[in-house]
Amino acid sequence: MRNGTVRIVTVNLFVLAAFGQTLTLQKEYVYLGSRLIAVDSPAGTGGTPTAPTVSASSGNPTNLTGQPAGVDHTGTFVVKGTSTGGGANIDFVEGIFTSKTYADPRYGCYFLATSDGSIYLGADAGYAGGWVTGSGSHPGSGVTLSNSSCSINLISGISVVVSGNDLVVTLPIAFKPIFASPQNLHLLAGDKGTPALNSGWVQVPGYSLTAQTPPSVTFGKSLTSSNADGIAAVFTYTFTNYGTFGVDYIATGNLLMNRGTYDGNHACFIAFNRADNSFTMALNGNYGIAGNTGIIDSTYCSLNLAQSSIVRINDYQLKVAASVTFKQPGDASVQFRGLMGRMWNYVELFTRGGVSDSPVAMTNFYVIRPDRTSHPTMPADAVVPTNWNGTGAPLQPDGTKKQTFAFKMDHAFSGRYFDWIQANFNDQGRCYFYYGNADDVVYLATSSGGQWYGFQYRGNGAPLDNGSCRVNQNTAQVDRTATSLKLTMEINFYQTYFVGQQWIRMYGQDRGGNDDALQWNPTVGSVTIW
Repeated sequence: MRNGTVRIVTVNLFVLAAFGQTLTLQKEYVYLGSRLIAVDSPAGTGGTPTAPTVSASSGNPTNLTGQPAGVDHTGTFVVKGTSTGGGANIDFVEGIFTSKTYADPRYGCYFLATSDGSIYLGADAGYAGGWVTGSGSHPGSGVTLSNSSCSINLISGISVVVSGNDLVVTLPIAFKPIFASPQNLHLLAGDKGTPALNSGWVQVPGYSLTAQTPPSVTFGKSLTSSNADGIAAVFTYTFTNYGTFGVDYIATGNLLMNRGTYDGNHACFIAFNRADNSFTMALNGNYGIAGNTGIIDSTYCSLNLAQSSIVRINDYQLKVAASVTFKQPGDASVQFRGLMGRMWNYVELFTRGGVSDSPVAMTNFYVIRPDRTSHPTMPADAVVPTNWNGTGAPLQPDGTKKQTFAFKMDHAFSGRYFDWIQANFNDQGRCYFYYGNADDVVYLATSSGGQWYGFQYRGNGAPLDNGSCRVNQNTAQVDRTATSLKLTMEINFYQTYFVGQQWIRMYGQDRGGNDDALQWNPTVGSVTIW
């Protein structure tokens, strides 16, 4: 030894091998006193690094079904990261059990195992939420990692070992009962190289696991609004579940404001998602995060994100506030079907298993008024052709007579503000129809007038025929550009029911929520078909 020290000198030799590959041969020279000793180090390969691959070689999906409510479902899964340079080159293996077909860790079972044996479990919020308490612990530590979807107990049956070209991770995972529906497994492995490479997310086939389906839950739902009525309000929905799973069982929900049916067409239709605290306008896909600045729009309403929120109050209560402004049909940029009048609120919630709890109508309604003080009158007029008494109306091959009528009602604002008009040609309701201006749809009553025979959208489908008359809504025309609503439509009359004078009565209502209506009492004319 020289002065009691050991000196190490490293020399790299570069050799050009076949096919242009560069082999790096490394020798270490150790001075031991005056002696120089050469030590060969393993040769490394240069060229293009190879990304690792991933696989799942075993598991026990069969024990994830058929368990009683409240019991976790445990399976042992073996996942691998593979490198042609050896398993020691693998830095980590991570995986996500999720019902989604892509690698989204939010509200999933997201785990990470590193080559030093550390085990991590992702929080419910996914990447943004970090790791749950206890993450980074090693097998045998006795720590239990848990989120709302699954838990990993670091006591026994768990390991991280190098085997040949593989870094093999064995994980017993207990899926919580709330983690229902088919779950897909996505895996990714990364190496220790420079640059570090990874396999990219891979969905592993054969791991579409079905966890226990929790018992059905009917969530408690209530609604308050900041206004009695108007064109803008903050609707605050409170959802409750005091059962086993609490409100964490709620994944997404639909908030629908419409005139009287759970129909997303021509409505204010908003969806919320707890995974990323977001709102979406369901009709056109406009998207935004609750609490952020900005407005998301649809044809019939807009949502103010800054004044909207999705807040988990406690284990049993969730509050969703939607700050909505309804667009008025008088606005030329809005379709005539803009929402006006009495609106009902509907809520449909979807569980973490993707199951709907069925739409529920809130007991309270909301009145959207374009003008809260004006109460317009609506004179009516049934404009008939010159052959008022049927003279010259040709007999049709099916034995009916057909005439064209133009039914008109006036409005102080605009024809766009009408909700509906109705007309009746016979005291027994033999030819009684309803035109919904809001949805551009025609209903025809039964031949007795006791109930609705059926409906068709104007311009679509076959004519409506109740055996007494036939309304040809498929060729009907509408003019609502001025201060009137005018519906021009052909009607076929069967002789059996329309001999003699037939009085024409009309009934209409506006969309201001004031119930301004022309009642059935006025008679706007008569016609004799036969």
